[in-house]
Amino acid sequence: MRGTPQRAIQELAGHAKSSTTEIYMHLAPRALQDAIRNLRG
Repeated sequence: MRGTPQRAIQELAGHAKSSTTEIYMHLAPRALQDAIRNLRG
């Protein structure tokens, strides 16, 4: 996750549980980048 704390990713993604974030942290880096872009609007 390029040094980004899991808690920060969890908050940005709007996940209530860290276990949900952990599922998505295992995605390919490109998929994660796309997801973050979508969250930014």
